[in-house]
Amino acid sequence: MKPENVLVTADGRAKILDFGIAFDASARRMTWAGLSNTIGTPDYMAPEQIGGRRGDARTDVYALGTILYEMLTGELPYSSANPHALLRAKANEEPTPPSYYVPALIARWEAILLKALERSPRDRYAGAAEFLADLRNPAAVPPYDPETGRAAAIFPSLDACSCQ
Repeated sequence: MKPENVLVTADGRAKILDFGIAFDASARRMTWAGLSNTIGTPDYMAPEQIGGRRGDARTDVYALGTILYEMLTGELPYSSANPHALLRAKANEEPTPPSYYVPALIARWEAILLKALERSPRDRYAGAAEFLADLRNPAAVPPYDPETGRAAAIFPSLDACSCQ
């Protein structure tokens, strides 16, 4: 999944389209085949796809998380002009925290995005419904803790939270 696969209808509903694997060497977000045993769009591929493993709902959560990250920051969580370096970074490094690009981003939103972008599928949202539940109720999500690189384990006082 990538932004080009999302169509918004005249009445504001999002439709997911997939026209199959396309290879357009002039496109910024091309679908790659032949870099490894994987096929996909490097910017939106989940780490398990890079390793050639079959994806599941968590793979789609990763792609949706990447799209939302890009919508909120104007950037991608990993950036490299070299597709090999990009795939290597996604498999081995943490994404750039979205607050790097948007310092005023509420910590709970950052925690939601980074959970969707966890390298290990078992640490991601199990599916879109779970992801959507946190997006609809960010006050229930522990904020991102930059020291641990994960959501905080203990809820801070919600009185001081500006997560509305």
